[in-house]
Amino acid sequence: MITHYSIQEITPYINWLYFFHAWDMNGKPKEAKQALRADAEALLKEWEGHYFTHATFDLFPANSDGDDLIIADIRIPMLRQQKAQQDGTPNLSLADFVRPKAQGIADRVGIFATSVDAALPAAYAKDDYLRMLSQVLADRLAEGTAERMHEYVRRVYWGYAPNEQLTMEETHAEAYQAFDLPWAIRRFPTRA
Repeated sequence: MITHYSIQEITPYINWLYFFHAWDMNGKPKEAKQALRADAEALLKEWEGHYFTHATFDLFPANSDGDDLIIADIRIPMLRQQKAQQDGTPNLSLADFVRPKAQGIADRVGIFATSVDAALPAAYAKDDYLRMLSQVLADRLAEGTAERMHEYVRRVYWGYAPNEQLTMEETHAEAYQAFDLPWAIRRFPTRA
């Protein structure tokens, strides 16, 4: 499935914390952050109706085999968390949340990609500030598109959280409902 979104549809999903982080604004005066955000919001309004974001996703039968995901006949290696965990807490991999192949039952995984119109950052090639601002906004729009699309998948397409009503802060904190994984909870009781 391919979905196209207007800038206006995605703007509420922008995580401004990461926008400011990209500009190294931590510890900078509040006024400087407000001025930068005002420039960004003006650019977003200018883009409305001219540029769009895009998402594609699908759900596939899959299984895990050790640290790998197996989708069709394709083996995709997954990394484990690299940060040291507290004692008794495993370093998890995405493969840990997909039913093992040895169980003989296929699980489902979702795969997605998001983007913005390619011409967006290129439109400001001659102005360094606007080029950098548009690139950071394009990154945030792609991430916001992933949040919007993921919300749609949870509520409608896969439909395991049809009544979910999260604030944007809860969405950015990834407070959304996961589906039931009783075998994973048994496998990793310290994460339950």
